[in-house]
Amino acid sequence: MSKSETPSSGGGEDPRECAKQIADQVAPLMKVARSKRFDFLAYLLAMALREARRLSGG
Repeated sequence: MSKSETPSSGGGEDPRECAKQIADQVAPLMKVARSKRFDFLAYLLAMALREARRLSGG
């Protein structure tokens, strides 16, 4: 992990913004998994996407 990736306790970014960024990164992965017919992986990514969107408030 680089210094910029090191988790910090307290402060830092808004958790909702982090959840939005995760959702933005998971969505394309889910599309790739679906196109390659990795059904179970697509399902798991869809669950992660749903949770990230829920946490981001969007």
